Amino acid sequence: MLPPNVTITIDFNDTKLQITDNEDLVMLNVNNDETLDVCIALLDKKLKELKERDPDIKRQHCKETLCLVENFLTWICFIISIVCLLLTLLTYCMFPVLRTKAGVNNMFLSFSLLLAQVSLMISAYT
Repeated sequence: MLPPNVTITIDFNDTKLQITDNEDLVMLNVNNDETLDVCIALLDKKLKELKERDPDIKRQHCKETLCLVENFLTWICFIISIVCLLLTLLTYCMFPVLRTKAGVNNMFLSFSLLLAQVSLMISAYT
């Protein structure tokens, strides 16, 4: 039996869920290592109630979708840029007439930009 007036607040950084009903509290379990197990059905129910009360939650979801689209476009643009830089380097390697001082300078510039973009992709998305 639970004591009366128990409130458990779950903080998801920008969203806080409060669980107060005894019928909802039985769907929680506190483990010996002081972690909290929450039934997914309870989370779904509470998030649905929260979305119905607060329309700004829907906007936050749109922001997440926007973030996914931005992430996807970033990858596509990075890949296109890397392919073009590789084609530039391949062109300068295939045609020796292009390897003047300005051409070699352009080759090193393309190579350093290629390394910078690959490094950025690796560091940002791992």
